[in-house]
Parts: sequence; C-alpha cells; structure tokens
Amino acid sequence: MKLLQNDEKSRPGICTLIYGPFGHGKTFSATTLPDKTAYIKTEPRDHKLVLGQFIDSHPDRIDSFSPEGFDDLMDTFNDWIPKAEKGELPYQNVFFDSASFFMTELKMRYEDDRMQDRVNNKRTSGDLITDRFHLVDADVGGLASAMTRLVAIMNKLAMYNINVIWTATVTENPKWNMALSAAPGFLYRQFPMILNGFFDFIGLIVQPWKLQDNGTVKPPVVSFVSDDDSYVCKCCSTALARKNPAPLDFSKIFKVIKGV
Repeated sequence: MKLLQNDEKSRPGICTLIYGPFGHGKTFSATTLPDKTAYIKTEPRDHKLVLGQFIDSHPDRIDSFSPEGFDDLMDTFNDWIPKAEKGELPYQNVFFDSASFFMTELKMRYEDDRMQDRVNNKRTSGDLITDRFHLVDADVGGLASAMTRLVAIMNKLAMYNINVIWTATVTENPKWNMALSAAPGFLYRQFPMILNGFFDFIGLIVQPWKLQDNGTVKPPVVSFVSDDDSYVCKCCSTALARKNPAPLDFSKIFKVIKGV
C-alpha cells in the first residue's frame, strides 16, 4: 500500500457536484473559483456567452478546453495526474461542464458503434431507425462503467489538492428512485446510484441567479442538505451544513469548508 502524506501539497482537493435546471447559474459559478481553473466544455453551445466577459477581464484565471471524446479526456487526466503530484499542474480547479451532456454524447457514440457492429455482421442494412438508435443491455453497463472511470480518474487529481467540480442537469422523480423529487440528470440507474461515493459535496440549486434593481447579480442558492431527504445531496462539512442553503460562490464555500 502507498502511504499517503499529510503535508500541505498533498492535502486533498474538494470534489463537488452541482446540479439544477438550465440557466440557473451552474456555468457562471466557475467564475467564483479561487485561483486558476481548467474549464472543460462538453456542451455544443458557446461557453463564452456566459463566461466571455469574465475571461476577457481575467485572462489568466480560466483556460477553456473542448474534449474530443472519452479517450481524449482519459488521456488528458492521465497526463495531468503526475504533474499534479509534483505540484506542476498550472490549475487549482478542474470544472467539468456538464457531465450530463457528456454522458448523453457518450450514449450516442455507443449507439453508433452498436450500429456499425450490426452492419459489419450483416444483422441489418442500416435502413431502420430502430436499429440506428438501439442499445443492448451490455451497453448500458458499459456506459455506466465509462462514467465511473471518468469520475474515478478525476478523483485522483483531487488527491493532490486540485478541486474537481462537475455540473449536471436536474431530473425530477428519477426512474431509479421515484421517491426523490430531484436528482442529478444522468442516464439509467447504475451510475447515479453510486455518485455519493465519489463526491464530498452534492448540491441542488434551489434558487436561480437574479438581476437586482441596482444592476448587480445575486448568485444562485445551492443546498447541500435536505431536511426530508427528498432530493440527492451530500455535505461533508458541518460548518457548511450550518450555513445551508448558501450562495453558489465557491470562494466563500471553500473558505467555510476549510475553516479559513
């Protein structure tokens, strides 16, 4: 076994999942992160519509990346981990926006691969749309495994004092547990059921951002604790739990968590 050190450089980063409806302020929350951030964009929309003004005024705070699929992401993180271990990674935060969309995109890749397999083995001519967008049971497990590998490798970055933030859409009354009013928007049941094991904090945006009368922006409000367990959440800090719900401002949230 590897002995884990306890010096300042080896202190773990904070792994956080923020989920909520579209347009509620998930992407913009990247601008509240302290220090430099690697922003990983998975959605087709232009992130500069939301972050452009901040990036222009703070050119050294955010580097934006657009991954070219699952293998590209895994290769990048495998390259970043030894750099983080040596203290040479130029980022204090990795912001993955959004994991829900990436899983959907990955599902489409699975569909394409399954379709090509059917054509190659002459099980279809490819004319039927049902053949084009049909997965088999094994593919569902494979999709969950791919997402699990992705979150696991990003957890390794957190071992070397890198904060990892994922965003996700919200699903109301998810099929895998319809007793819940809300959960992170991920496909099927295998992956969402194990999410709690990978994140220190899971928060639901309960109030969107608001433009106030004086022209300033009031940040969205996020909840990491559910009094009635009606939605998925997680909070590994009693200090943060006492302030729950809180404005979605990572600089302030991290200070509360770290007690500084």
